[in-house]
Amino acid sequence: MDERVFKRINLFKGFIRTTRDYKDAVGYHLRKARLHNRYFHAFGLVPGVTGELKVRSRRRPELAVEVRPGYAIDPLGRDILVREVELKRVVKDDFVLPQTLHLVLRYDERESDYRQIRIPGFPERDGCARIEESYRIDWTIAEPDPRRELELCRIVLTDDTVAIRDAEDPNNPRPGEIDLRWVRHAARCGGTVMGLSFEMLVRALLDAARTYTYMARTRSLPAAQQAAAACVSFATLAEARVLDEEGVLGALDLLRKIQHESVLEAVMQEPALARRKEFRGYSAQVEETSEVLMVSGQLATSERREAAQMVVSGQMSGLSQLDALIQAPRPVLGASNEVIKPGTGIRVLDGTDWERLKIESRMPARSMVVEGREWRLIDTLDVLDAESERSHSFAIREAIDWWRSQVTLKYPDGAQVADDGIGHKGGYATWEIHNVTPGLPLVIMRRMDYGRGDYWCRVWINDVEAGEVPCMGEDTRYRWRNWPFYVHPNFVRHNVVRVKQAIETSNRDVNFFQLWFYQPY
Repeated sequence: MDERVFKRINLFKGFIRTTRDYKDAVGYHLRKARLHNRYFHAFGLVPGVTGELKVRSRRRPELAVEVRPGYAIDPLGRDILVREVELKRVVKDDFVLPQTLHLVLRYDERESDYRQIRIPGFPERDGCARIEESYRIDWTIAEPDPRRELELCRIVLTDDTVAIRDAEDPNNPRPGEIDLRWVRHAARCGGTVMGLSFEMLVRALLDAARTYTYMARTRSLPAAQQAAAACVSFATLAEARVLDEEGVLGALDLLRKIQHESVLEAVMQEPALARRKEFRGYSAQVEETSEVLMVSGQLATSERREAAQMVVSGQMSGLSQLDALIQAPRPVLGASNEVIKPGTGIRVLDGTDWERLKIESRMPARSMVVEGREWRLIDTLDVLDAESERSHSFAIREAIDWWRSQVTLKYPDGAQVADDGIGHKGGYATWEIHNVTPGLPLVIMRRMDYGRGDYWCRVWINDVEAGEVPCMGEDTRYRWRNWPFYVHPNFVRHNVVRVKQAIETSNRDVNFFQLWFYQPY
């Protein structure tokens, strides 16, 4: 049949089939299967099938190797299935030494099942009813033919070689050691490898990359950035479905080494972080996976699958503990297209863990843990500081009256603090917040004179009404308070957030001394 054209047998009533028709029908399916093998999987040894056709030395020292069972696709797309261990000996007298020997695998086939056909009234016929597909494994001094042969290994044979050994350093084998560097592997495509779901693996790796990136940015740990890059590279290869069993184990081992560096760096640079329970759990999982990966190369295929699953399970457990500690921000997917419902963006923080910060005189803290989450100070606005007001576009507009004040007041903890600020009756105040991470919640905290409260303010975020903030009660003795309110992440969509706050209660005034802005790590 013409190799450039595919023709299927098309049977119709009255069709007379001949031997050639049968051969064409079988040949069609063979050619299509081999075309699929060549272009979808490429040729080479197929990973994950029994012993993967790996070449190993014998247990006792001798000039021989063992080829484990496995499956391969030759350069023409033909299947080669080796079902049993093959022993291949080397006879030194057959070669001029020193010499590089190549062990090659070739597809082979031969006719079998001889039959004689005797039908009365017809000439007697005979022939082979089957074609047996087989293979040959041979030593050769010639370079393997890339058009029809697959290399299983190569060995440099010298006069001093008395036994063939596995390479101590696979990347730099010595004379007499098995060199597997030139072995070609076919691509194994599919949703799983070693029983692992690629989709699950990719999601876990991308989550880990976000955690490491945030850890590097907020904790000044360069090794964490390297770990993030390794996770992204690993996820890219997994998404492309180009990783076989060896590739998965190799990528896991590389990631484990970089993670180990990040653990050591954290112990040296961030001892407070390293002492946290979650970080210790993460560190323990890294060490545990190291032990498994160190012996994975000596395991059988089925045992390597279990090892890979154990490593991935350990990685996910350790990374979940690290993520719980670092709490890297997760972008709100589709938030930029989602319609914001006005009036739903403010959460009043009365009665929460934030309540204790209202009376805290040691503000602003650079970072703090509130409601089990670590928050960092992203920006500050110092009212009546000309540069701070200008850079934040702070202004009081449409006020019935406004005034400046310089006061020395006390917090409930007894600390006396002097500060100056602005008060206004009626109208509204506007300002900008910088260094914002979109998609994360935002807490706005205002230092205020709490000598006269019991009022409500309405707040707009980027010109969208977010909700109301109450300021109930008063304290004429300890008048300083740090009054917080929470902005929902769906309202936080830009790196710069514009805020408008208007007083809603008549005969009341609002004052500003300091404004502090927090987002979670």
